[in-house]
Amino acid sequence: MDESIPLAGSLAEPPRTELQKRVDNGESPRTILEELSRRLQGRLLAFVRKSMRNTADAEDVVADVFLKMHQHFEDMIKSESVDGWIFKVASRVRADFYRKRSKELLADPETMDQERSQGSADDTAGPRELAEQVDTGEQVRAHLLVLTERGWISRADLADYWDQVVMEVKQGQVGIRRGVGQSRIAQRKAAVSRELRISFYLCYVLGTVRPPYRAAVIREHVDIFDLDPGPLKDADRKLLRRAGRAVSLRPGGDVVLCREDALAAIEDPKTGPAASLEELHYAESVYAVAIGNPAPRCTARPCSRHRTSSGMGGETQ
Repeated sequence: MDESIPLAGSLAEPPRTELQKRVDNGESPRTILEELSRRLQGRLLAFVRKSMRNTADAEDVVADVFLKMHQHFEDMIKSESVDGWIFKVASRVRADFYRKRSKELLADPETMDQERSQGSADDTAGPRELAEQVDTGEQVRAHLLVLTERGWISRADLADYWDQVVMEVKQGQVGIRRGVGQSRIAQRKAAVSRELRISFYLCYVLGTVRPPYRAAVIREHVDIFDLDPGPLKDADRKLLRRAGRAVSLRPGGDVVLCREDALAAIEDPKTGPAASLEELHYAESVYAVAIGNPAPRCTARPCSRHRTSSGMGGETQ
């Protein structure tokens, strides 16, 4: 047997890519990088802008992508699909931007309000992106900020929720990162969703929070609810928390608590002793008075304590 003949599957060098051949022939990396930058800058900016709040942030991300192309030039030109390599880097850089921004928001409670008041004039995302990023995204982010500050949700739960819901990381991948099973990751996400619904109930159904969603106003609603001793007794708080888990979001973003859903929630023996709608309405009224809302969308029908009970989501047909 002639041992000089290489066997199939031997460790042969992969064929050189076109960009590697250009470098082998003496072309400078700088020339190649400038060519790629000119060709891909517009596409990269459009790609990043699909989920960024403003052009300035997107341009910072694209600049970081170009920096990484320079730093990892040898790895980049090894790829058979250089464009694919670059757009994967763009996705990672954009994700890193959001993680850094979320940490900054949690570190500085006033950053949320400052960003909102200094919004970019060139925010030109399409209707769908704008609805997700401003109406829903900013709303949820403001609540997450306050609820983490006040200890309603842990930072570990927040990190898992953020990765799954905001960053759209698959549940299994989040579990691998954290070193825990998917069931635990699902429990953390559910825990954050539950606290968000309760906060929405206090702020929008019973409270006075309206757009723009400022963290300071949400914080006031949560603090009055938590105040002990305060207007609410412990039993009232527990009852409102049980009911708040049943809120839903209608098309257009309106937060509602239907009468039937509220009753099912407060009669569920898994969450506590069965209670009546009258008891729930009393707790709702105490909180509404404390927060200064003369017309909460309470669950009682008809509502004799408040000016109006129409459009409150508690109607029965």
